[in-house]
Amino acid sequence: MPQVKVQELSSQEPTGQTQMQKELAKQIDQLRAAYKGPFVLGSDLFNLPAGRLPFPAQAAVSDDYQLGAGDQLLLYVYGSATFEVPLVIDRRGDIAVPKVGTVHVAGQSLGNARSTVTGLVRKSFSNTTVDLQFQKIRDVRVYVLGEVYVPGAYVMPSLTSLVAALGYSGGPSAVGSYRDIRVIRDGKVLQDVDLYPLRLQGFGAGNLQLQDGDTIFVPLPGVRVLTEGEFVRTSLAPPNKDFPGVMVELKPGETAWEAFNYIGGLLPTAYPSLITLERHLPSGVTEVKNLASDQASLGKVPLFVTDILRAMSRVDPTKDLLTIGGHVRVPGTFAFHPGMKVKDALLSPNQILPDTYMGRGQIIRTRDDLSTELLSFDVAKALKEDPADNLVLAPRDSIALYAADDLRLARRVTVLGPFTHPGDFDWHEHMRASDLVFQAGVPKLSANRYYAELARMQPDGKPGPVVKLDLQKLLFTESATASGSRDASVNPELQPYDQITLYELPDFRVHRTVTLSGQVARPGPYVLDSDHVTLSQLIARAGGLTPDAMPTAGIFLRSSLNPQDLTESDLKAATTRNDATLQDVNGILDRLNERKVGKLDGRLLQNPVIHGLVTGTLNRMVVDFPDALTGIGKWDVDLQDGDQIIIPRKVDTAYVVGEVASPFASFRVQNGVTVKKVIGWAGGLTRNADSWNVRLLKADGRILDSWVMRKDVEPGDVILVPQKFRALTTWQDNLQALTPLAVLLAAIRPAGGF
Repeated sequence: MPQVKVQELSSQEPTGQTQMQKELAKQIDQLRAAYKGPFVLGSDLFNLPAGRLPFPAQAAVSDDYQLGAGDQLLLYVYGSATFEVPLVIDRRGDIAVPKVGTVHVAGQSLGNARSTVTGLVRKSFSNTTVDLQFQKIRDVRVYVLGEVYVPGAYVMPSLTSLVAALGYSGGPSAVGSYRDIRVIRDGKVLQDVDLYPLRLQGFGAGNLQLQDGDTIFVPLPGVRVLTEGEFVRTSLAPPNKDFPGVMVELKPGETAWEAFNYIGGLLPTAYPSLITLERHLPSGVTEVKNLASDQASLGKVPLFVTDILRAMSRVDPTKDLLTIGGHVRVPGTFAFHPGMKVKDALLSPNQILPDTYMGRGQIIRTRDDLSTELLSFDVAKALKEDPADNLVLAPRDSIALYAADDLRLARRVTVLGPFTHPGDFDWHEHMRASDLVFQAGVPKLSANRYYAELARMQPDGKPGPVVKLDLQKLLFTESATASGSRDASVNPELQPYDQITLYELPDFRVHRTVTLSGQVARPGPYVLDSDHVTLSQLIARAGGLTPDAMPTAGIFLRSSLNPQDLTESDLKAATTRNDATLQDVNGILDRLNERKVGKLDGRLLQNPVIHGLVTGTLNRMVVDFPDALTGIGKWDVDLQDGDQIIIPRKVDTAYVVGEVASPFASFRVQNGVTVKKVIGWAGGLTRNADSWNVRLLKADGRILDSWVMRKDVEPGDVILVPQKFRALTTWQDNLQALTPLAVLLAAIRPAGGF
């Protein structure tokens, strides 16, 4: 016996698939998927869903079960002696009963073993009742070899059926037999199994009890013939566009008649008296024979490998029928009789519905040559037996009726504006404005609940009159209906294509909010409690400034967008990455710097120093915070929804940004320190500096651009030194000018943040 892999499928794994079973199932699925030929009759016995293997299970054991080594029994004794003892049949076939002795039971049936054990126990204990029950079936090792998907040795319960044992290996492969499966024991064929009776007629595959060392062998098939066409089981086979037929295996001596019966006979759509046999001869010639579909003819025809048995279909045009469809009471196919007219077809049964369009019906007539023609008739006149419309029908006519609504355009009305469900709605007669408003839902908070307009289209498509509506009288609430629901002047009836438009309140907000951060007693978001709230009022409401506040460097940000369009990231950026001073640096350098021209396309390229610095939707307003906080009207600022106010911490340093020997540096300044002196502290201007466009950005946002070198520098100020570029250079030529954004941020931000 060749060495084979042992697949542990023992009943000791009662729940779920073991890892070995999963791997085996996957291997079988892959091998089965590789087969591209026609469906083999009988192979569906082993096509388990998702590649799962049959699990060994503890089967019910009858009294004729033959015991063997490994079986587990349970002995019950009650009477003069009472005990319960589990028993296991050892390798010698014996069971040892405590206080009684040993008895040989292997090879006996369960019923005989029960009698033997009962006699033995009663010799030691009189007046006792003895019962011997089965507890667990032994496992046996069975070899599944030959033309199976995964040959090997399988450990399984001894009561496993032959089909289940084959299923563990995936069953016969694409070249394995289903008609000549052999069970070999002790070198002899114990049983020859044909699976067709089980698959086709439900007869069992024998009542063989497998024993340890048995071999199930699947040889190559004998004769396999291909069946195609209008056979019953061919039509039920899994779809396969490349091989639409079914392979049928025949045993020696079987003929075309047996193949005809295995495949289930002919379908009703088959031509009943003709079957063709296509045969490929060794000489290379293909011959085709016509056979009658009866036993006398088919029983005389032996079949060979590569033969094709084919049943022909028939196409018989059905003549005596009539089809009625469309908008009718009972659509379908009806019997036709000669002399039948339209009225006869429509009144038996009564096909006319209340909304049937009576002005026209139509007939599609199919001639014998399958060409068609269209005939129309007036339904009302046909029912009155008008000869011009009550047409004489022909076989295979198809009558269609229509609904009156098929000839109407969809009539709709529209609601626009801040409703919960605006849109188009079906128009109905006597529909009023309040009915349409009700379907549109309820007005949103931003809606003007007192005014709406009704627009009407003229019949010629020109603009019609616009009617003002008192919306308050058309609204439905939880406690009341529209008060003017019957008054045409308040609640007019609608016409098709009318449109009601609702408008919004100007500048509506649920809450107007500004954000105050930095050195105030209570930083955070504040809701404006009136239409005119000033900066000084907000600071007072926040508890005033802290001792560390630097109001001269206060930052006031106002969005260039509608506050409703600001995202959370926009608002967050105002106090993090989009430092107001940095934005001014960006804008100023961008305006002042020279541009370089690209070598290849001549485009003006972005300044590398500016490149990568962020910009935002929030813009800084120049506000004199010390004067504004006095509350004097001409200096104070009215706040708007979305404003951001930042009060930074006191600093004693100024900053230099741009083309100096120590760019992005900060220096402690005192009264009387000029721009020229601070630039000297930074190492002076570089050769690439644009000395004519040096700017001084004050802490309050003002920009000084004349006689800058003599100006005094105060804490929080930024000196901006733009750079020049040579034309026709590349980015690589100026890599040394690129400065990380983080360095710039660290230079501009005061220590400790705002």
